[in-house]
Amino acid sequence: SKFIVSIQTYYVELDITDSIALHRLDKLTSGLLLLSKSQELATKFQKDLVNHQVEKMYIARVTGKFPDEEVIVDKPIYCACKKAGKYDCCENDEKEIKEKEAKEAKTKFKKRWYDEVTNTSLIECNL
Repeated sequence: SKFIVSIQTYYVELDITDSIALHRLDKLTSGLLLLSKSQELATKFQKDLVNHQVEKMYIARVTGKFPDEEVIVDKPIYCACKKAGKYDCCENDEKEIKEKEAKEAKTKFKKRWYDEVTNTSLIECNL
C-alpha cells in the first residue's frame, strides 16, 4: 500500500534577529527551522547532529488505514529528484548504493490513530 503524506503549514511572525539557525527540517518543503539564541548551544547541537546523537521523530497524517503493527523500513535512501524533493529506497546492493550515492536509513512507523470519516491515519515516524 502507498500512503500520501499531508503537510499543513502554519505561519508565525517572530523576531529572530539575534538567532542562529541550527537545522532546517524538510528543506525542500515549507519545513521547520530550528533556531538558537546561544552560539554554545548551536555548536553542541551541530556536533550532536553530526555524531548521530539527535533523535528525530515526526508526526504525519497519511491517506488510508495504516497497518496496526509497527512498520520498519531499513533500506538505503537516495535523492531520486532534487527539484521535487523526492527520495526513494534502494536494495542493499553495494553497486546500486554507490551509483545512487545512497545513505543508510532506518525508519520506524507506528499508527497512532485512524479516522474512518476522512480515511486518514496519524502516524509517528522515528528516524
